[in-house]
Amino acid sequence: MFATITSSLTAIAVAAVLALAAIPAHAHSWLECTDFRDGQCHGWQRGWDELHQDLLMTHRIINQNNDPACFPGRQDQPNYAASFPMARAHPGQTLVFTYMERSHVVSGTPEPKPGNYSVHWSSPVDQDTIHTRSDLSSTNRLGNSIAFDDGGCSDLGTEPGRVKRPCWGRLTVPADAAPGRHQVVWWWKYALSNDYEEFTSCFDVQVLRDDEEPGNALPPNEAARWIGNTPRFNPGYGNVWYDYAKDYSYTDEFRQQVAAGTVAPQQRIN
Repeated sequence: MFATITSSLTAIAVAAVLALAAIPAHAHSWLECTDFRDGQCHGWQRGWDELHQDLLMTHRIINQNNDPACFPGRQDQPNYAASFPMARAHPGQTLVFTYMERSHVVSGTPEPKPGNYSVHWSSPVDQDTIHTRSDLSSTNRLGNSIAFDDGGCSDLGTEPGRVKRPCWGRLTVPADAAPGRHQVVWWWKYALSNDYEEFTSCFDVQVLRDDEEPGNALPPNEAARWIGNTPRFNPGYGNVWYDYAKDYSYTDEFRQQVAAGTVAPQQRIN
């Protein structure tokens, strides 16, 4: 009888674990791609984890001015694998970046919309100048604060007015940016019911000379992220990999907006 009870309890425990595993995690977001062109990703954040583990991708700062702006040990240096390089662009060029909404936009009621983000640029070449939260300022901010919800993104695509695609944003490289590596920080203030949390993704843009091109050749991504020549990525919900071109929805108008650098026109400027 004891064996029967033990077996039953084990079965119940296994069933509970499986049930929890089937529920998408309400985890936080980071930049999936820092240079999205022609349906492909050509740039990543620093210290990219090919297994897409939340704890290795997100950095939370606790509203203290001396908190590190970039993930210590992973993103506080320009750390890139050959398979996941930094973005490359000319002065004045617009880069499209992507991030998953991860239940922050379409779930969580009665929480408010998931706050705003801003993008901060380090002007000196090959030198990080954004070290702590206090270094994130209007002086080095590119443009305005932007709503996290771009108005159409969704992990599942089952909600009215939304399609299954990542959220989108864009940044324009300063027209006077000198050739070389420049540090960039994506700073998200995630709105809660009575406060907010702050998260960052740190990456770099290699600003090119006039005689250099960003290039369309794709980096040699690990086999886990590729099937044939198809790039795949994991939004963090278990062992599920998605195909940008086939598993997400893009209208012809949206593709034109990506090509023109005017993607996500519904984003609110705050």
